[in-house]
This record gives sequence, C-alpha cells and structure tokens, in this order.
Amino acid sequence: MSVFGYLMRTRIKNSLKAAIKNPAKIIATILIIALIVLMLVTGSHSEAGSFRDINELYAGIYALYYIMFLLTVMSGLKNGASFYSMADVNLLFAAPLKPVRVLIYGLIRQLGTTVLMAFFILFQYGWLANTYAIVPIDVFAILLGYALSVFCGQLLAIAIYSFSSGNEKRQRAIRTALYAVTVILVLALLIPSMTAENKIATIVARINEPFFSYFPIVGWLKAFTVGCIQGTFGTILASLAATFVFIIAFTCILSKANTDFYEDVLLATEISFSAITSKKEGRQVEMMPRNIKIGKTGIQKGQGANVFFYKHMLENRRSRLFILDTMSLIYLAVTLFFSLIMKEAGIIGVFFLSAYMMMFTSFLGRWVKELTMPYVYMVPANAFRKLIMICMETILKSVVESAMIFIIVGAVMKFSPIDILACIIARSGFAFLFIASNVLTERLFGNFPGKMIQLFFYFIVLIVIALPGIIAAIVLTGVYSFAVGLLALFAWNTLVSALILFLCRNIL
Repeated sequence: MSVFGYLMRTRIKNSLKAAIKNPAKIIATILIIALIVLMLVTGSHSEAGSFRDINELYAGIYALYYIMFLLTVMSGLKNGASFYSMADVNLLFAAPLKPVRVLIYGLIRQLGTTVLMAFFILFQYGWLANTYAIVPIDVFAILLGYALSVFCGQLLAIAIYSFSSGNEKRQRAIRTALYAVTVILVLALLIPSMTAENKIATIVARINEPFFSYFPIVGWLKAFTVGCIQGTFGTILASLAATFVFIIAFTCILSKANTDFYEDVLLATEISFSAITSKKEGRQVEMMPRNIKIGKTGIQKGQGANVFFYKHMLENRRSRLFILDTMSLIYLAVTLFFSLIMKEAGIIGVFFLSAYMMMFTSFLGRWVKELTMPYVYMVPANAFRKLIMICMETILKSVVESAMIFIIVGAVMKFSPIDILACIIARSGFAFLFIASNVLTERLFGNFPGKMIQLFFYFIVLIVIALPGIIAAIVLTGVYSFAVGLLALFAWNTLVSALILFLCRNIL
C-alpha cells in the first residue's frame, strides 16, 4: 500500500501548503475551532432534576441516522456513489493496480471526509447539554455514528448501483423495497400509539425497544451511540463489530463480484466534479433528470420583474410535485418531532425552533441561483422590484412550511387560532429577513476570500439586524400578548428587510 500511503501523505501536505498560502482559510479554520471549543466548554446545564427524558434523544438519533442512510442510498440508486475525484479517475484507474486496493483507498479517504462533514453536529452541543445533560464525549459519539451511517449508505449505494445499473426493473424493485421497509417501520411505530394517551411518549418508547436496534446499520449505530452515552462497553463493541462486518462484507462483494467497478462510480465522480468546479467558479448547477418529458414550453405568465416569480414556480413544477423540496420536508419533519416532544416550551419554543431550522434552507432558494444568471441584470425593470420578485418563491415556500408546521402542531397542542396565525405570519417575516441578510452580506463581503468567512459575517449581520425586533417582541408579549409580540416582530423584519433590499438594489 506504499503507493496509496504516498498519495495520502502528499494530499495532506498539499492541503497544508494551500492553507498556509491562503490566510482566509487559516482565519476560517481558527474561527471554526474557536467556536467549537467555546461551545463545548461553555455548554450550560439545567438545574438538577429539570432535564428531559434522554430516551427522546435516543429516538431522535435513530431518526437522524435512518433519514441520512436512506437518502444516501436513494441518491446512489439514481447516479451511483463515488469515493474518488477526477484525478483518481485519470491516474489511479489507469494505473496497473489491483481494483480492490483502489477500493480500500477510496473507502479510507471517504471515511475521513464524511467525519469532517459531520462536524456541524458539534454546534448542537449547547442545547443538547442543557436539555438532556450529555457531556462533550457524547456529542462526539453522535457525530461518529452519523458519519458511519452516511459512509455505509454510500458503500451500499455503490453496491446497489453496480447490481442495478442499466436495469430499470431492478432499480424499481429496489426502490419499492426501500419504501416498503420505511413504511413498515413507520407503521410499527405509529400503530401502537393510536390508542395511547401520550402518543409521543409511546412512539419514543417503541423506537427504543431492542427490536429496532437489530435493524442493519441504523439500529446498530444507534445502539453504539447509546452505549457510548450510557457507558455500556458490551453494546459498543457488539455494534461496532456488526457495522465493520457490514463494511468488510460489501467491500468483498464489490471486489469479488465485480472486480472492474470503475465504470459504476464514474458517473457519480463526474457529477461531483462538475458541482465542485461550478462552486469554485461561482456558478450553481441544478441537477436535471435524465429522462425529460417535453410538455408546454415558455413561461406564458408575468410581465417585467414578476416574470422571475412565474419562472421559479414553473421550475418547481417541472422538478418536483410540490412546492416544498426534499430538504424542506426533512426540516419540517425534524421541527415537528422536536416540537411535539418538547411541549413544555410551549408555542414560543415551537416558533423559535422552526425559525432556527428555516435559516439553513434560506441559502437553497432559487433566488441564489438567479443572481448568478445574466437575465435578471438584463431585464429593463426596477432593480428593487426585481430583487423582491426573485425572492418571492422562497418567501411563498416559507409561508407553506409555516402553515403546515403550526396548523399541525397547533391542533395537537391546542394553541389558539390567533397564536397559530401570528406564528405563520411572523415566521414568513423571518424568511424575508434571512434573504435580506444574505444579500447584505454578499453586498458588503462578496469579494472577501473564503466562503466560511462570509458565513461568519452573515451570522453577525443577522444577529445585529434581528435583535431589535426580538427585544420589541419580548416587551410587547409581556405588556399585551404573544400574538401582538409576534406581529411586531413581523413588522420589524419586513420593514428592515425591505429597506436592506432597497439599499442593496444596485447589486443588480
């Protein structure tokens, strides 16, 4: 393995050299490490006896691992998965090396990459420690379990793609089997809770039964994480042993059953390379379906600036069946789950949790892509109106998300209709604020090297802008009511966001 050892050493050395030559990367790395250390050191705990049932956390871990594992496998079923770069395709694939050694090299490299991608979990330590009394080592166990679930999903995706590539019947059968297993698991959780008085507690208790821990990968890794938190070394060893047997087994299957697996990972490698190259060049590339059905052509609606809104709605209709995309639905499910198990926080907790989750989808709207295209700059319309119109699709999506969250949660938790309506309106105002803060950050720091630095400035700008409205909402809630406070928050977010977009209109 000397060739691959040299590759790994050279890759690490070149990364360090590139970081030294790029001060922005050094600053970003220092800031991220400092924030993680600060989060782990200053994570506060509630008073003794006020912690929530930690079984809720175990159930949430199971759900997180299952969602990520399933999404990874489903994505690989379409385009395959890859542990390689285009440099590997040009050099390693053509070198006189055994495919199994190339496969093991890709596995080791991908495992390290997946662990780094899971570092966002560390930023959740503050509220997890305050709610469930976990310690820093516990959140590292959650991180490792998350990384292994994604890694095993990628490995299984390669094996499935290798087996079903070019065979539509096999792909349909595998997809149906995955959906069927998911439906069976969901029904196994929901049916016992139908007649229970406390439905959420019943679901949490059901998902923590030993039966679900036997489910491949997801159950094993959840058992590993629970074992780390509880300090049961037997569970840790058994879970890791089962996971590594899975990894070794599928590695052998790929290396023995299909020794020339290069072609199976080539498509996913090319797609990944195109996405990375587009990001470096400041472009955004939207994934398009392989089989395109030609229906109506042209936008056929709108005039002037509002044509961008109809364009985005048409793109949504052509790319999916509903206005909400997959990530929005996942955030919606997570928000609903945590809102229902944290009833003591009341409607205030539900509102701010949903707004917090929405912040991560504000970067994914079609308005971001539109700013990279030439058309919005060429249309002879008012710049401020154009900015508003390209953001309208994202705002409409936030209204639909808000209505779904608060109507469902409000009905279950018996919130008043006025409070539900106020939450829907106020959360939509936050969507406008997130977009305006993003535009302002781009206007002020768009030429600043390093995306992580820009992200850091974005959070600072967002806090400064949102703080006056939050303070006003707290004061008015104490004087009048919660609904009045939320409406004041909506008024502030809407006015200040419109002012920011007006002042930044020359970005077009």
